[in-house]
Amino acid sequence: MNELSRKTGLSRKDVSDFLHQQDVYTKHKPLIRKFKRRRIYVSHIYDQWQADLLFVYKFARSKYNDGTKYLLTVIDCFSKYAWAIPIKDKSSNEVTQAFKKIFKERIPERIQTNKGLEFVGKTTQELFKENNIQWFTTENVEIKAAMVERFNLTLGNKIKLYLSENNTEKYIDVLDKLIKNYNHS
Repeated sequence: MNELSRKTGLSRKDVSDFLHQQDVYTKHKPLIRKFKRRRIYVSHIYDQWQADLLFVYKFARSKYNDGTKYLLTVIDCFSKYAWAIPIKDKSSNEVTQAFKKIFKERIPERIQTNKGLEFVGKTTQELFKENNIQWFTTENVEIKAAMVERFNLTLGNKIKLYLSENNTEKYIDVLDKLIKNYNHS
């Protein structure tokens, strides 16, 4: 709000009043929740990535989005650069194919995931071994892979905002734009 106030020359109260009259702003204003996170120490780009699945069926039905029910989300812990690859199910094969798309661009030294079967599965593990990637999981249910979880929240909010603003259930066509927007902000 401060930045918007500064750029428009309006008072902070005027900006706040205007925003609170906008449905999109009030509907999608995030709740602030604070909880413990484990520190992550990385020294360079591609040192460590975190990966997770984002369940997007709750935002929009898959029939409008080429059958997509999940997004494989991956974030580089050093640069905060992120990827989101649409997948139709949580199978290890689907997740492996999605990782292969990302690994065409870059390959990390280490990758952290949860203990989901899609990451523990044979094909995913073989892919990590083929690419000499050290894989490890989050041990504590309370303290998760915080960076990718935060990215999931941000991406989910961007998708919901887009769907609400455009009165549609189809986001798959603009997913790349949403990711590009995140990576360049």
